Amino acid sequence: MKIFKFQTREAMVAVLAEKTKYCLKRAIEVRGHASWAVSGGSTPLPLFETISTAKIPWSKTYIALVDERCVPISHARSNTAFVQRHLLKSNAAEAVFVPMRDGAAACTPDYANEHYATMPLPFDRVLLGMGGDGHTASLFPDADGLENAMDGESAAICAAITAKKSDTTGDELDRLTLTAAEICRARTIDLMITGEEKMRIFKEAMTVESNSPISRVIRMAPEKFEIYWSP
Repeated sequence: MKIFKFQTREAMVAVLAEKTKYCLKRAIEVRGHASWAVSGGSTPLPLFETISTAKIPWSKTYIALVDERCVPISHARSNTAFVQRHLLKSNAAEAVFVPMRDGAAACTPDYANEHYATMPLPFDRVLLGMGGDGHTASLFPDADGLENAMDGESAAICAAITAKKSDTTGDELDRLTLTAAEICRARTIDLMITGEEKMRIFKEAMTVESNSPISRVIRMAPEKFEIYWSP
């Protein structure tokens, strides 16, 4: 595991954007295609805005979600809509976007697994965030379906989760998420966090006593994780 600390969010975004661009370009050179799974939320927003203008062979790049709420795409908290607004524009509009669900389909892991299986896997890069409760993707503490989704031997790409309502979850409790196993099959996993409180939570998650989802996922493949933090 590598930890990179920056004085400003802008510096963090600049470095992570360059690393991601290099990774995707290199994957296309070597394998003819690239795949990137991304998270929603305010933390990666400036990264998406920056990288959307990059000169990458986007038509050979597959973009997918790390997780999604079971809400219509028109919903304010839809990750699909968020990624479409902030990443899949400018040069990146040519990327191949593979949704976890669409507006007409049931919000089920069957749909997600079927469509994700059409992508080149494992992912070249996965971009994660972390909540104040130690969740990552939609792997929430004590959620229904958590242990199935956390199974390190699972062949499934995606799983269904029903979170316990909290300030972190909001009202959208039914989710789809990449399984911990699929996250850890990725070639590189980026964890992007900001603020002193998130760093404190991350440090607690790295203790032996922690059983939070983020700590469990990192323990499955610590050598693949790169941690990016700024105040």
